[in-house]
Amino acid sequence: RELAGPIQRVADATSLVAKGKDDIQLPDIGGDEMGQLVRAFNRMTSELKRSREERERHRAYLESLLKNLAVGVIGVDLTWKVTSINSAAATTFGIDSSDSVIGQDLFSVLPQDVCPEIKSLLTEVTEVDRHSDRVAEREILVRNQGRELKVVCTVGKISLGKQQAQGY
Repeated sequence: RELAGPIQRVADATSLVAKGKDDIQLPDIGGDEMGQLVRAFNRMTSELKRSREERERHRAYLESLLKNLAVGVIGVDLTWKVTSINSAAATTFGIDSSDSVIGQDLFSVLPQDVCPEIKSLLTEVTEVDRHSDRVAEREILVRNQGRELKVVCTVGKISLGKQQAQGY
């Protein structure tokens, strides 16, 4: 009976951690095995929280880096829906707001005169084995606000480690 309460608190806290709440700390209950379990749980949640905060800082850094690059970058998922676009790419292609195009089909966002060439580049990379690191590159002409820009377009896969492509 003395163990039922502490065990239930650890079980309840574990359920919360499983749902993504990583800032849980249980009160230390002494030097016995139950106390060791609680201290191990608290170390685990502290480490989870530290790890999540580090990932969040890294994500924010990469987001800031992408946003401030002078080179235009557009990310798409496997179905060619826009997942990210920086201001340089939006300016190059005459897109009003980079935020408003997230989730839209790439070819509904880009100027129609560049779509065939960009689709050809994407197809060249996606038709190869998804485990391949193939990159396709081509110079294309972009017309924007009465100007003609020669833009080098590079397409490569986005993946985590040796996994299949997660986007381009």
